[in-house]
Amino acid sequence: MKVSEVMIDNPPVVTRDDSIALAARSIDDLHTSLVPVVDSHNSRRVVGVIMDKDVMRCTASGGNPQTSHVSEYMGTSYETVHVDADVETALAEVPQGLSLPDGDTGSGTSGTSQGGGLMGRRPIVVVDDGRRVVGIITRPHLAMDIAKVQSGQVVSGRAENMQLVWRCTDCGYLLTRAEQLPDSCPDCGAPKEHFVLVTED
Repeated sequence: MKVSEVMIDNPPVVTRDDSIALAARSIDDLHTSLVPVVDSHNSRRVVGVIMDKDVMRCTASGGNPQTSHVSEYMGTSYETVHVDADVETALAEVPQGLSLPDGDTGSGTSGTSQGGGLMGRRPIVVVDDGRRVVGIITRPHLAMDIAKVQSGQVVSGRAENMQLVWRCTDCGYLLTRAEQLPDSCPDCGAPKEHFVLVTED
């Protein structure tokens, strides 16, 4: 199974010069924890990511999201996978405690020691041969899409509707199609009161 079969196609992106407010709206549109940062909206070549925590850092420090720029708060450690790669590549994990440099660390790796790939917390940016952003994949989306592909359903292009998607406001973890929330977030341990219900088309 290829990454192109399970990714969210053509996700919103921001540039270094875009506002934090635009980044926040883009993150909300994706219903995930980050949005890719690109060199320009025309070329869409990935240069970093900005996370919901970065947005919160801006407001917590007294910054104005309307006038603050993405370049002031974006992260330089991020993960990519090629659009034609096998899904197994995206599922790879970094050995615990491995120290890696900032910047794109490639498929299934991360600049943190929390474990990379889709076993880690963060979504992975999908790129083509020119390092242009063509998609994004997250653990909940991937798990659902693998099940659908295995059952013979078509998921390419994210045409299906997703309902009952819960998001942890602390770490961005997505819990899909759960009628009852767990007592705490599986990723960061936040109480269930920190989950909000989102919808995705």
